[in-house]
Amino acid sequence: MTGAPVITRLEGHHPLRLLRSFVDTVRNPIAALPPEIYDSGAHIVRVGRQQVLYLSDPAAIQEALSAHAGRLRKSDAMLRALTPAVGEGLLTADGAHWRWQRQAMAAAFRPQATDSLAPRMLACAGRAADALAAQAGDVVAIDAAMMRLTYDILIETMLSGQAVAGIDTGFVLRAVTRFLEQTGWSMAGAILGLPDWSRTPTAPARDARRGACARC
Repeated sequence: MTGAPVITRLEGHHPLRLLRSFVDTVRNPIAALPPEIYDSGAHIVRVGRQQVLYLSDPAAIQEALSAHAGRLRKSDAMLRALTPAVGEGLLTADGAHWRWQRQAMAAAFRPQATDSLAPRMLACAGRAADALAAQAGDVVAIDAAMMRLTYDILIETMLSGQAVAGIDTGFVLRAVTRFLEQTGWSMAGAILGLPDWSRTPTAPARDARRGACARC
């Protein structure tokens, strides 16, 4: 591509030892990454036994996703983290299976469809902003607040009536929290190159998914 970003190697800024990479990822997969990868450009980072290329340049991302989508695949870390919750859905599928799901959902994401849902989304965001403003001066768990906002938007735009009345909101949010708490273990297992069947503390995620689905 024209004007391709310069690739910077950041091995010196990232924990090189396998054990350190594992521990950092278990604690917080996002905080374990060097802050430089969020700047515009392209960066290679050694993560455990792997070298990962992170793209932050908008033009490079567009080129990769449009012109070279067929050469891309989901990372092992992403699959381990998300598959227990979403199965082989749009976020985890690859190749022809992904294209089929994307085409099936395309109509729902056309401007006419999303524009009609915008007022509901804005109303949810407004309520969330008011709730945060009411806690001015307090320490707020922003991850929990954003998870609740995401949940409210999904409910307002995808479900209604009896479907909403039958959902135990508190249980679902606790189940999602329980799932997210083990995500670091799943990603760390991929960093170490452990086989999919190896035992890591991910069973709670499967239980949380089953329980949340049973309550919905």
